[in-house]
Amino acid sequence: MSDPVLTRDNLILLVRRIDWRFLLPSPVLKSVGYFGKPDETHLSALRHFSEQLTIVPQIGSTESA
Repeated sequence: MSDPVLTRDNLILLVRRIDWRFLLPSPVLKSVGYFGKPDETHLSALRHFSEQLTIVPQIGSTESA
């Protein structure tokens, strides 16, 4: 699945999905693991703002990331 076109408005929406970064020692997302129900907006934000994203499939899921 492709990410949306990165307009200014889309970037703002993506940043808001990962606005918890202030809780981390460094707000720069390096190697990120994603667990849980797929959320395409959240995944798009993580793909854009992290250096590396690993999607861990749910147990019993037949979907591939």
